[in-house]
Amino acid sequence: MPAASRTALSMRPASVRRGSGGGADRQTLLHLAGMMVFSYVWMWHLSERAQSLPGASGFGWFFRYMTFCSFTLQTITSILQVLADLSQEHKAPKMFRLTVRLVDDLSCFTFAVACTVTVMYYGVEKSMKGGAVSVEGGAHDRPPWLNWAVHVLNSIYAAADVLLSEPRTFSLTAAGYVAAFCVAYPIWLLVIKQVMSSFPYPILEKLPFPHGFIFLSLAGWISMLAFFYTGRFFHRVTSRNAPPSPSGTPTAAEAKPRRRARPDASETVVVGHDAAAAEKTVEGGGGALPQNGKVRRGKGAVAEGGGAEPIAARLRPRRASSPKKRVLTLPAEFG
Repeated sequence: MPAASRTALSMRPASVRRGSGGGADRQTLLHLAGMMVFSYVWMWHLSERAQSLPGASGFGWFFRYMTFCSFTLQTITSILQVLADLSQEHKAPKMFRLTVRLVDDLSCFTFAVACTVTVMYYGVEKSMKGGAVSVEGGAHDRPPWLNWAVHVLNSIYAAADVLLSEPRTFSLTAAGYVAAFCVAYPIWLLVIKQVMSSFPYPILEKLPFPHGFIFLSLAGWISMLAFFYTGRFFHRVTSRNAPPSPSGTPTAAEAKPRRRARPDASETVVVGHDAAAAEKTVEGGGGALPQNGKVRRGKGAVAEGGGAEPIAARLRPRRASSPKKRVLTLPAEFG
């Protein structure tokens, strides 16, 4: 889509841009609800009641736990999602496209991490005799809704966002975020172990080190990558079956920066000749230069007469107005 057209489209009302007011309303309501719930739950960790939990004291605070790291990322993402929805009327299309790309990548990234948190939490809880105590010290007093909010609602919201929002692209940038998290969090756990002489998860203390640590880390990596590429596959299937998007603001996929098409190497425009110019030989055939001084030629054009070197080696390129052509000016001896 040309830049001028994309600029004009991004300044239209949201109902016109997306083509369906109902879909835009559902997406905005989902993001607003997610932002309010995530923000409330996150802020609760600052309350007096939360100070009785094991994560409230010690090095790293609640960020020792993957659950809270993931939940914080989702809270930030939900806020940016709302800002992206509200910025539909913004008159700065470059800023809007940047917001769309950032929200898309973060949404895909947090989808994989949130689903992994849910699977690993309940997987460990069901497989270990200690249940929740083996995961995050579950014997401590906590609100009944807290576990559901950080271990179930997180995945439900992430999946709903993928299903209801503008098509999530699951780009290579988002895959890079997932890979970085897969490396960063195990390193963070080792730092915590070094500082506090124990892991934040009781299950890691029960398993032999380093084999148990490596096993759980690999399980987390596989889970995150599996969820991410499941989402990527879902995006490809839905994009293939979806009708063309109506006139409106660019989606996350359309907002991705695209490389300018390279000129066709088989088309060259030669200027600056008169009718007396030498014959030109072209791979696959030859011909005389027309009197209007312009000719299209393929690769390997060679000037005959006087032992001239190949024209391609002596031409001085000049940018053309059309991106699919190259304008070349011959040396003076040919003009």
